[in-house]
Amino acid sequence: MPGVVVAILAHAQPLTVTLVESDRRKAAFLTTARRELDLSNLHIRCQRIETIPDAAHDFVSARALASVKNLLPNLARQLASQGEAWLLKGRSWRGEVELARQDWSFDMEVFPSATDPESVVLKLRNIERHV
Repeated sequence: MPGVVVAILAHAQPLTVTLVESDRRKAAFLTTARRELDLSNLHIRCQRIETIPDAAHDFVSARALASVKNLLPNLARQLASQGEAWLLKGRSWRGEVELARQDWSFDMEVFPSATDPESVVLKLRNIERHV
């Protein structure tokens, strides 16, 4: 749903928003929202993120998908070299980041959640697996 809001806000801009949703029912809802809101800049892909070909996106966002450690391989495959990942994370975000840093390096900024004082939005850049 956050991607639909971004597409609405960017409708008059040269920005394409692609949503990846593996659940067919949710993808159908998003497709209906795209049609009803006339969002030609919004694309829906009904598949798992692991099956999406490598790309070089400027921004990738994820909400309620996986732990930071499990997201990083997909984020690294999908982001441009100067790209940013924006992750909406719950109360256990600190532990997730600590585990992720065992195998990965990344720059991180933390922003407070507007809906839960224990949740945050993480902005990750320069994601690289340790060798």
